[in-house]
Amino acid sequence: MAASGEPYNVAARKLNAARPAGAAGEVVACVNATLAVPNARFEYRRVTDVAAPERREPHRPGPVGRLARFAATAVWNRISPEVDAPQLGEMLRESFLHLVGEGVVEPAAGRYQVDYGGYALMYFDGQLYSGPSGAPLRAKNRRRRARPQEDDPLGPLRLLRDVTEARYCGEEALRGTPCRVIAVRAGSDRFTVWIDHEHVRRIQSEYHGRGYGQLHSGSAKVTKTFELWDFGVLVDSLDWAHLPSFRAPG
Repeated sequence: MAASGEPYNVAARKLNAARPAGAAGEVVACVNATLAVPNARFEYRRVTDVAAPERREPHRPGPVGRLARFAATAVWNRISPEVDAPQLGEMLRESFLHLVGEGVVEPAAGRYQVDYGGYALMYFDGQLYSGPSGAPLRAKNRRRRARPQEDDPLGPLRLLRDVTEARYCGEEALRGTPCRVIAVRAGSDRFTVWIDHEHVRRIQSEYHGRGYGQLHSGSAKVTKTFELWDFGVLVDSLDWAHLPSFRAPG
C-alpha cells in the first residue's frame, strides 16, 4: 500500500498522469511506480578508481572516514593474527575503494536500512542513524546530518522524477529480467538507468574529481550503482530497534 492507503499501482498511475513523452516519460513512469512500492531489496556499490594515490595527512574523520574505520574493524575482526601490516593495508584499501552494501528500502514510507558488513545505516522519521551492524539503536547512533547521504536509494529516485533529457542505449537483463538501458539528465545530474516494464531496476552515476575520500588524494573516478529487486513482495517486518545486519563482514 502507498502511504496514502491506496494500492501503490493506483498511486503511481496518478503521478504519471502528466508525465513527459518518449524515453523520458518511460523513465518517469517507472520512477513513480518504484517510489510508490511498499518495499524492495537493494544493493549499493561504490567503486573508486584512483590515479597516482598519495597518503593524506591525518585529520578528523568525516562520514566517509567513519565508514572506512568501521570497515577496517570488520576486516580486522575476521582475519588471522598472522596477517602482516602490508596485507592488512591492502585489504583496508580494497574495502574502502570497493564499498558494497545490502539493504531494504520502503519508498512509500520514505525509509531504508543498509548494511556494509560491520557497519550499517538506517533512515526513518527524517533521521539518519549509523553504527555497528546489528547493534541496538541508541541516541548516540543518531547522525547530526539528518538528510540521507550518498548511500540513500531514495535520493537518486527522487531526482529522476525531473528527467529533462533521455535517450535509449540498449538492452540488458538484470537478475533474469529484460531491461531497457536509458541515459538521462535530471537537472545538472546525469545517470544511466535500467528499467523493466514497470520499475527502475538500476541507477548508475559517475563522478570525477580530486582528493576523493579519506584514504587517498589525486584524481579519481567514482562509480555509484543502486540495484533494486523484489518490489512489494517482502512480508517480514523490519526491525527498527536495531541497526541492520544483512551481510557478513567484509
